[in-house]
Amino acid sequence: MNVIKLQRKYPQFDQNEIFQLSNAFQNMDVDDKGYLDEATVIKATQNSERQPYDVVRQALKEVELDSSRRVELDDYVDLISKLRAPSQAQKSMATGPTRSRGLSNAQLQGQQPTPGHASKGSIGGGASTGGGRIHVGGATASSQHTINEDEREEFTRHINA
Repeated sequence: MNVIKLQRKYPQFDQNEIFQLSNAFQNMDVDDKGYLDEATVIKATQNSERQPYDVVRQALKEVELDSSRRVELDDYVDLISKLRAPSQAQKSMATGPTRSRGLSNAQLQGQQPTPGHASKGSIGGGASTGGGRIHVGGATASSQHTINEDEREEFTRHINA
């Protein structure tokens, strides 16, 4: 896709920025295939845009890739545009997960923790969900683990693939 088409599709970038993004993409595409794998794009974008892994990965999920999951120049520009105009979800991911020390949510509310479910990764502790996060009580009352729901789904997809 040429620079003029990209500039029409992404008016928030001026012609110079489109050239810079195109050059950055060309530098990453060392074998001149015209596409990059997701891992390369995530790592390079983390460095160039100074964004954490989770934010870049979430933005890449919002980019419509073809079934091969290859990132082409148009997809790369789309990814950068999403990162430079972050959504509310990305802003909350950038601040990091909330931490709760010591007690599980059930214990904080004065309830007894319920036995954990094996698919939630619990070993003898309580498990609860809330706000897209899964809170799992550990083996002792003083330990608790938190994982984002989308991270759990991504990990499950990775394991089952």
